[in-house]
Amino acid sequence: ILKMKSKFWLSVLLITLIPHFNFNCLSQISEIDKLTSSIVDTTNSKFEQVHEIYNWITNNIKYDLKAYLKGQLNNNSLNEIIKKRKGLCSDFSLLFNEMCKRIGVESYAIAGYSKGLDYYKSGGFYHADHSWNIFKIDSSWFYADAAWGSGYIIKVPSQIDKIKYSLFRIPFTNTKYVFVKSPNDTYFNSPVKYFNNTHLPLDSGWQICYHTTIKQFEDDLNINNY
Repeated sequence: ILKMKSKFWLSVLLITLIPHFNFNCLSQISEIDKLTSSIVDTTNSKFEQVHEIYNWITNNIKYDLKAYLKGQLNNNSLNEIIKKRKGLCSDFSLLFNEMCKRIGVESYAIAGYSKGLDYYKSGGFYHADHSWNIFKIDSSWFYADAAWGSGYIIKVPSQIDKIKYSLFRIPFTNTKYVFVKSPNDTYFNSPVKYFNNTHLPLDSGWQICYHTTIKQFEDDLNINNY
């Protein structure tokens, strides 16, 4: 009788929970696990494995400039990032973070200020505009910015502007932003001096080596602290 009651209540519990269970999360976990396993060589050191993850992301994920310019800043799921092969900086840092976790490496996505696309000197920093990663191997912390490591953004003139300049030397008046895919290691394990001059976390606890105020960051004073 007790066994029958136990089976009955187990059935009731399953019937109650199954409709509310998100099976997509299992698929998402499975996809990220498969992808990470296919990328890393487990015979390499943990640092080299993280580098392999960084290289895959910077070579295969494109910065979604169109979404950025339209102000569409909502984060995508891991599956969406992998499927679309594009994303914003927060998507790059999320993917890097989750893949590092799959290989047992402590990693965090960091939000903060940056001297990127919309930066101009003395323009001020009023809200977080970027996301990157910090990861730990043994007892050492390292920086990684896969979004910036995937390429860069430039302004290019329209065809009409090019013709006017070619014929009459009239300055460009109509330009547009273009993302140039150019994977590089510049932002993987970057020298702290270099990275801290262009990235400032909202939480000062995530700065490596020293504390920089937002005023020092804006005035480039931190480059003289070494």
